[in-house]
Amino acid sequence: MSYQPAARSFDTASNPFDGVVAGQILDDEVRAFAPSLKDILARAERSIGGDLDATRALLARANAMIAEAVETQGRTREVSLGGLAPWQAKRVSAHIDAHLGDTIPVSHLAQLVTLSAGHFSRAFKQTFGDTPHGHVMRRRVETAKAMMLKSAEPLSQIAYLCGFADQAHFSRTFRKLAGATPLAWRRAHYGRA
Repeated sequence: MSYQPAARSFDTASNPFDGVVAGQILDDEVRAFAPSLKDILARAERSIGGDLDATRALLARANAMIAEAVETQGRTREVSLGGLAPWQAKRVSAHIDAHLGDTIPVSHLAQLVTLSAGHFSRAFKQTFGDTPHGHVMRRRVETAKAMMLKSAEPLSQIAYLCGFADQAHFSRTFRKLAGATPLAWRRAHYGRA
């Protein structure tokens, strides 16, 4: 079975690119490479009857261009859709780090950046990839790890300084996030730093 080329050719002069593919308007990045892609596909169509290796190479090049554009477009959208503004993310992070030992209600964090609690929680998760409570718990565990490596303080004192309700709460949360109890983790890592 052999490939039969399409009856109509992709002549760039008679068929100008209109910026629409599959019903979606392309953004500027895709529009920028579209003429090059169109030229590559036209050359591939012309060479399909003669040189299959050249056709494969041209199609591979076109595929690589599309894959790069899709990957770039996906990253751009992930960053730009929703989430907290950079100044809001910095303010919230600084407040969390400064008040790890205290109770940090979501409503207070939302007030810092003048958002409602519900909107703040959605934007926070979009920006940090975790809920506000989950992020605070991770920061507390990270701080506890640093303290365990730098000092010989008792674990109950570290738990208190990091804002855990008690040592049992600290151990349970630490094991969930770090994969080991605080004492086992400290024994395995103490003296390495």
